[in-house]
Amino acid sequence: MVIGGRFFRALRAFVLALIASALPATAFAGLNEWTSIGPYGPGGNVRSLAIDPSSTSNLYAGTDGGVFKSVNGGVSWGAVNHGMTEFTIFAIAVDPQTPATVYAATSGGVFKSVNAGNDWSARRSGLGTVRVQALAIDSSNPSVVYAGTRGAGVFKSTDGGTNWVAANSSLGSFDVRGLAVSPASPGTVVAATASGVFRSTDAAGSWSPAGGLSTSSSSILVDPTAPSVMYAGADGLFTTSGVFKSTDSGATWAPANTGLGNVTVLSLSAKGGAPSTIYAGTQGAGVFVTTDAGATWKLVAGSPSTVSAVAAAASGASLYAGTPAGFFRSADAGTTWRQEAVAFSTFTVNSIVFDPSSSTTLYAGVGRPGSSGGGVFKTTNAGASWVFTSAGLPDSTVQVLAVDPASPVTLYAGTASSGVYRSRDGGTSWIQASGGLTSQTVFSLAAVPGGTVFAGTANGVFRSTDGGTSWAASSDGLSDRNVQALAIDPTAPSVLYAGTTSGVFKSSDGADAWTESSVGLTNFAVPSLVIDPSNHSTIYAGTVSVVGNGPPTGSGVYRSTNGGASWAPANTGIQGAGVTALATTFTGGTVYAGTGAGVFRTSNGGASWSGVNEGLSEEVVDSVAVDPRSPGVVYAGTIQHSIFQIAFQGSIGSCTSSATTLCLNNNRFRVEVEWNAIHAGTAGNGMAIPLTTDTGAFWFFTSGNVELVIKVVDGRTFNGAFWVFYGALSDVSYTISVTDTTTGVQKIYQNPQSRLASVADTSAFPGAQASAARPATKIASDPPVPAPARESIRAADAGACAADGVSLCLNANRFRVTVNWAALHNGTSGVGQAVPLTSDTGSFWFFSSGNLELNIKVVDGRAVNNHFWVFYGALSDVQYTVTVTDTETGAVRSYTNPQGRLASVADTSAF
Repeated sequence: MVIGGRFFRALRAFVLALIASALPATAFAGLNEWTSIGPYGPGGNVRSLAIDPSSTSNLYAGTDGGVFKSVNGGVSWGAVNHGMTEFTIFAIAVDPQTPATVYAATSGGVFKSVNAGNDWSARRSGLGTVRVQALAIDSSNPSVVYAGTRGAGVFKSTDGGTNWVAANSSLGSFDVRGLAVSPASPGTVVAATASGVFRSTDAAGSWSPAGGLSTSSSSILVDPTAPSVMYAGADGLFTTSGVFKSTDSGATWAPANTGLGNVTVLSLSAKGGAPSTIYAGTQGAGVFVTTDAGATWKLVAGSPSTVSAVAAAASGASLYAGTPAGFFRSADAGTTWRQEAVAFSTFTVNSIVFDPSSSTTLYAGVGRPGSSGGGVFKTTNAGASWVFTSAGLPDSTVQVLAVDPASPVTLYAGTASSGVYRSRDGGTSWIQASGGLTSQTVFSLAAVPGGTVFAGTANGVFRSTDGGTSWAASSDGLSDRNVQALAIDPTAPSVLYAGTTSGVFKSSDGADAWTESSVGLTNFAVPSLVIDPSNHSTIYAGTVSVVGNGPPTGSGVYRSTNGGASWAPANTGIQGAGVTALATTFTGGTVYAGTGAGVFRTSNGGASWSGVNEGLSEEVVDSVAVDPRSPGVVYAGTIQHSIFQIAFQGSIGSCTSSATTLCLNNNRFRVEVEWNAIHAGTAGNGMAIPLTTDTGAFWFFTSGNVELVIKVVDGRTFNGAFWVFYGALSDVSYTISVTDTTTGVQKIYQNPQSRLASVADTSAFPGAQASAARPATKIASDPPVPAPARESIRAADAGACAADGVSLCLNANRFRVTVNWAALHNGTSGVGQAVPLTSDTGSFWFFSSGNLELNIKVVDGRAVNNHFWVFYGALSDVQYTVTVTDTETGAVRSYTNPQGRLASVADTSAF
């Protein structure tokens, strides 16, 4: 983006406003660790609640989707699951002396946070992954923590959960549902179990049955104003009632149930006072309250019927209820209730797709576990927040999503029972697009630029050439009509592959006819296919052989290196896994597989796979997506707990890839950029966009606006050196650092403010190897090259832009861009091959698809000078002509570059 020169005063305000409105909040991606990021829906099973004793507006909720936290008394909530690997939360305990310390009892052990839930770590030493149902902290010594388990009894820790030991001597039941420690006598611990209440007077050294309560119990509560008084909730299978009371620290118990009736009591909570007010959450009968220490109870009118967790604030009138249907809140001690539409439920995520113009905009096609419902969620900030964007969609499981590569706001959704739906506004609204489909069960979709879409259904493949308005069967030759996966060769859209329940089929004529393509791959369902972007003859197929009640099984991944003619196992490390999803980086260097046991990764073409499941806890993964601009950022959609995100920061070759680092030329060269818009007073790091193995780009202000493209080429066969080329689409001040990670040699390229430069350094890194690292070397950028003169406007036929292999459609598809080139020194010439990058930016290659030569963008600058602007930056000095056509007006601009000139051009009055 030009930020200097004669337009600066007007442009500065324009650009700063654009940055403020367009830059998204960034979701936190765990470094080498999966993090749960949603989406979450209203409702969900809330199993436990805990109030921060230091601030009653801070609440924690334990759900089937992890831990959630509210800082405003339950009005709004956010997931706090970083570091969690188990997401069914049965109990939460807050340290009364250090409230930032929180413990969570999960289906796989105990987790601890020391920063109020922001981060969690497993505390399982001596405990293992047993289901923990209850927690209690010794208020006089918070390092002492007790955990009640299902099937393993009571465990005790004396070091804040770091280590645990079993404490079950004479305990009559190992199914422990509730625990309490007497604040007046810390050695007194009481356990509610499936066989009644047990009591210890020696800090869980030994146990004895409590008198008067030998029936199954679910919860224990100590009266905060009278520590020797305790209450126990019973399961209601006897004729007395659901609450018992002890006045001798749990030694003996008697019914305290007048007004309750025969109900199962699931939870208890106390609000101080003299006498204390106690609330009881029941199964199917609502919330009851006693204001006379259990002598009498009355129903809290209007309360939810089944309350798994009830919590009363120590001061004020706030009362909270966690239920299987979500969270309820009362601000007036239960007189009135409000069900908050907060995000507690999780989803089965069947499909994740990126907006091709923005790595921060994703869509998720989901289903609701246990139902046939579902829809689409959208995030514009890489998962920091999600919006349910399903207006016009039926409440049906969305099994697959596809985005039109030439029109990022055009999406297609394939459903489990309602056919195909289409959105032309980025998911804001949807209409049915199923005319001609004979099956409404859609498993797979694939879109090519220009409105052609293919659908894999339970009745074969269908093709639409009008954006889904009408469909025609395209299944000739398909002996298996159950089409689970579709993949299109990106350089030859007429070549398609279909994964079915019995193997792979191939079409070379746009799905007019299919032939079986399963030599070496038989008797397997193929629910996932991916084509290597760097070698389109290489295809990976994920297999499934058995799908039952458990995780899917199969034979891992098969690979074809000859366009599907034959297949061979590529399974080392992933044998026997059912592979339901495959995804690859933009360059094809790394492939990810979603399986019934988490995510696996290969960086050697499938020769070996390794699990990458830290934080994922062996989840069943149904979809995988790789950030097209930051290939170290990966998303996994699971069948139970929505989406997880990870940022891999490990070594790839010798270069460590990251959001601000490119690794080029077989990962040997590390490239980073720092920029400074001096007049605007802003600065930052360039955000990396990998393009090919040798080429990448950086954006500075917004992800849709590429500012700099750079490539590192191995020119040793010509002059014994690696070459560095870069072309700018920006005239801000920036510094490029290129480091040879093999030798340690570094080159620095500095561009001053207001210079628009294209640079070719064909002696950047001399020699194949160096014996020792040399100090960093600064190289001043080449002086600016005079811009090629543009030809005058000439008339052209107006009409909508149709992207194809040689045309870019930029700036909301208004401007068509084509390039003709000629290498005069060797007599070759041709048409530039188009590579779309964002809605405003694209590239062309001349000689090979891995070697980009020219980068161009068209920007709407009408707010500044009433013109559209054209920028291009070259990575080539051959002769070429760039033709830009405004398809609305027919106006044309033509820019010719002579042989031998390496140019970056900014035309801010182009149209």
